[in-house]
Amino acid sequence: MSSSWLYDIPNETLIHILSYASECDLMHLHLVSRMMNEVSSSNPLWRALCVQHWGWDVHSNSHAEDTSTYWKDVYTDIAHNQGMYRHKTIYRRVHQVWERIERWTKVFAPLVYSTLAPPCTEENVEQCLASLSSRNLAPLPLEVQCSSRIHDGQIPERSLRNIHGLLGGFSVYDLHVNFILCSISTGTYLTHHQWKNNCFLLAFNQERPIVGLWIVLREFSQWGRTYAVGEVVQCAANGISCLPAYSSYIEVLEQHANSLEGGRHDVIDGEIIQFPTFASEGSDCTTHGIQVRANGLFVSVESGNIVFHAQGTQYVPESGIFTFAYRIRISMDVNVPATQAAQLVSRHWEIIDESNGSMEVVDGEGVIGHFPTMKPGAYPFSFQLLVLPLALLNQT
Repeated sequence: MSSSWLYDIPNETLIHILSYASECDLMHLHLVSRMMNEVSSSNPLWRALCVQHWGWDVHSNSHAEDTSTYWKDVYTDIAHNQGMYRHKTIYRRVHQVWERIERWTKVFAPLVYSTLAPPCTEENVEQCLASLSSRNLAPLPLEVQCSSRIHDGQIPERSLRNIHGLLGGFSVYDLHVNFILCSISTGTYLTHHQWKNNCFLLAFNQERPIVGLWIVLREFSQWGRTYAVGEVVQCAANGISCLPAYSSYIEVLEQHANSLEGGRHDVIDGEIIQFPTFASEGSDCTTHGIQVRANGLFVSVESGNIVFHAQGTQYVPESGIFTFAYRIRISMDVNVPATQAAQLVSRHWEIIDESNGSMEVVDGEGVIGHFPTMKPGAYPFSFQLLVLPLALLNQT
């Protein structure tokens, strides 16, 4: 039977028909004839496959702005570099969450965006897996492998003092926290004593690298809790105990992307601040036109020795040291008469432990050595406090 009738079908119709074909079928069709090669290589077909198989947002991707983009080449390049993850749905999730993080940091935190490292090679991944296997550890979870093939942490060649961590930071008194994403090669060789022999470093704190985020690669138990392979833990202040943080690395990335896009973090001097914004959460009280707003942050790097007990399928904290930081902003409404300007001369804090109802009272002059004057519409006075330690005992 002659196939000449194919040449009578408009290209637009053929492209629609071929949109139901697989990438393998399209690759074979280019051998049939010059006409079929042209149609099977058309941009709409391969652009759709980039979305379907790799999760690309072709409308926001840099290729979308380039009218000369040849999407078949784009697809084959991705397949060449990420082929081992082709049938793993985790790649799509990892790629999509990285696109979200890239878009946000490029606009709101360009200094952080500029430190995102290029992908590592598949050889780097294989070397890492071989090293982990030699230590009888589980393979690096696929989401970590996929992530490193998109951004291998943050650029290590830069001075660490000039890097703002992707996972954010803050400063209170002499405590400086700055979580920098770790490259796969650095994570491979940073192993330490105690429980960290069972883990792989994902992100490190600039001031104290050991107090970072680690992913469990061999099940272990500590302080009444068992940590499963794939969980992400936070090293505590003493460098020995650890705290549960996330169920997986993809949860780390997705929760961070949600927080960034949800307006939960300020960017100050190029740094993503871990404190939630006042607009996203916190409490406030206004008295005589003076508004006091406050929000808090659990400071894992200054907490530790937390003992858990099993309650059904959950682990509940039983005792330990819990440290919190608070950011407080004081301002006076612009509509308040100028004659009501006031100065803060003393402080009175009532710190209540809800587990047992005990209260600690703190009185003193000013706040953090300052005696700010509140004037109508003036720039708010902000300060941060570190409250440590609060022991959580016999919580029910």
